[in-house]
Formats: sequence, structure tokens, C-alpha cells
Amino acid sequence: TEAFTPNGVALGFVHAENWVRPDPPSGSKKERQNERKSKSIDQKESGRWVRSYDAVCQLKSQASETQFVYVADSESDIYEMIAQGNLQSDQADFVIRACQNRALQSAPVDRDDSDQRLSQYLFDAAKKRPVLYTQKVQVRARTSQKVKADKSQKRKQNRDAREANIEVRATPVTLRAPKRRGETLPDITVHAVFAEERNVPEGEIPVRWVLLTSLPITDDVQVYRIIEYYQIRWLIEINFRTLKSLFKVESLQFETLDRYLTCFAVYMIATWRAMYICYYSRTSPDASCEQVFERSEWRSVYQFVHEK
Repeated sequence: TEAFTPNGVALGFVHAENWVRPDPPSGSKKERQNERKSKSIDQKESGRWVRSYDAVCQLKSQASETQFVYVADSESDIYEMIAQGNLQSDQADFVIRACQNRALQSAPVDRDDSDQRLSQYLFDAAKKRPVLYTQKVQVRARTSQKVKADKSQKRKQNRDAREANIEVRATPVTLRAPKRRGETLPDITVHAVFAEERNVPEGEIPVRWVLLTSLPITDDVQVYRIIEYYQIRWLIEINFRTLKSLFKVESLQFETLDRYLTCFAVYMIATWRAMYICYYSRTSPDASCEQVFERSEWRSVYQFVHEK
């Protein structure tokens, strides 16, 4: 979990944990499903998202005057994660991209009214709201190492960088709690921001986001800010690319896990520093390097580069 300012300055890492994925369980598909359903969120791999959010909330408790917004992609669309963000008003806010068309808590549905039935689900209810405004967003290029043959997996397809024109809608929604073994989860009310691209270039997959958030949506300015916050999340992808391409962490070979974790911790710090420096090189290209480097640091690098 990495911290950024609203304008994209990397501040460092808030939380990190190592996870060694266990071997797949044996048994039939039904047996594996039952085993998974019997586990609590803390016992599942997806529990790392709740722990990551908890770490941000702990930081919030140490700096109560600062606004903290936890931003995460669709992998964190877990009901327990969203519910955790609705427990107390003094917790960190969140913006989470939805991947599940969740059922909504609303009035009984007329079985013969197809439009009413559709409105009982998140994506359809959000899309039915009137357009608040349109805005342009920068869509980053995406190159998958293995392009999926299944074109239904839209987020696995390659795309070129472009400027997209999106229509934005917003609405409050009350999510119907899913059933969990051994516990009863509450229904929760959040705000949903729906962004969909118009005039999509031929051959491209349209941008379509449904963002669940605890932030207010009273006016267009607040909704616009939510879209801006979500785009900051893309910077973490640069972090991952730096670790994999520059430091080649996937190719590291050590005899013990402890050595790997020590090396990885150093690389994480180096990656954060690289992002911090790149930001200032773009925004203040003529500034002195001593704004980010000690004199001893930049002089040693200068000597190395120029071989003097």
C-alpha cells in the first residue's frame, strides 16, 4: 500500500505483507467451494485488502486532521472490505472499483417489470441515473504478456494510450449483504459513481468504471474529485513495472525467504525514490537536484556516470 498526494507525489509505503500462496486444495470442485466458504475473510488471500485498509485507518488515527482516501482496483471489491469502511465515521475514506454487479436492497420487485428487475442491481441502477457532466481522462496503454483468446475478458486485452471522453453519473445505493456461514453481515449504504466512455475509437474497448465510495457526491466538484482520486491508483502500476522490469524481482534467486524479503524491502524503497524523483523531474526540470539528494549522494553518482 503506497501513499500519494492528490497530485501524484509518491510519499512512501504505508503497508506491506508477504504471502506464499499454498498449494491448491484437493478434492472435487464442490468440496473446494465448500472449504473456501467455510473460511473467514482473515483466512483467505483476499483478506489482505482488509488488512491494508486497516493500516491506512491506523495512520489516519495518528493524523486526524489529514484526509486519507484508500483507493483500490476491482480485486478489492469484497463485501467485508466495503463494510469495514462503513463502520465508523472517523475511518479513512475509500474509493473502490466494483467488479461485481451486486444486488441492492430496495422495494419488492414486480416480476413482469424487466426494467424494475434490472434496477435491483448495482451496475444497472447506476447507469440509469442522469448524466452529471462529461470529462476527459488519460487512458494508459496496456500490453498483456499473454492476450486472452476469450474476448469477454476485456481487462486482459491490449490497448493503446488515448484520451477518453467519459460521461459521469452518481447515486447513493444500499448493497444487500451476501450470506456468509456463521455470521450475518449488515446491508451498507455507499455512493456509486458510474463513468462510461462515449465515441469509442474503432477496435478499442470502452472505458467503464463503477466506483464505490464513502466520499460525498453532493455536487459535480465532489464527483469529479472521486474520478481524479481513482486515476491516482494507476501510479501503483508504475511501481510494479519498476520492480519487475528494472529490479527484475521475479528473477531473484535466494536460498531462503528471509534473504528475498530483505532484498525486496530495499527495492521497494528504491522504487519509491525513483517515482519521487521522476515526478519532480517532470514538474520542476530546472530545480536543483539537492532538493531530493544529499550532496554526497549526487556527487558519487556524478563521479560514477562521468568516470572522473
